[in-house]
Amino acid sequence: MASKQYSWLIAGLLLAASAQAQTPEPSVLYSGRVQNPMAAPLAGASVLVKGTAVVTTTNSEGVFRFRGPTGPQVLVVSYPRHLTVQYPISSPDSVVITLHSTQPRATPRRPE
Repeated sequence: MASKQYSWLIAGLLLAASAQAQTPEPSVLYSGRVQNPMAAPLAGASVLVKGTAVVTTTNSEGVFRFRGPTGPQVLVVSYPRHLTVQYPISSPDSVVITLHSTQPRATPRRPE
């Protein structure tokens, strides 16, 4: 008898989890561009909504678009050999995010 009650409990929990998983959360469209300090696009930059599983990458023009949770968010933007930036946004307006290189700039040498 206990195993039958246990089966009903498991079935109820699975049904509740399934109903919750199918309920869509409100979302808004975020968009923007990731570039270097000279305004050149950074293709393939990673854009993550902090604290969520929402992540995308920029296209060949450095542009990203994705649906994410409503309300104030923090975008975590990264690109190889560049500083990772946490960019707070309060609305889904289009943003421009500039990443700076972690590589030291070469200084030209004068011929000796």
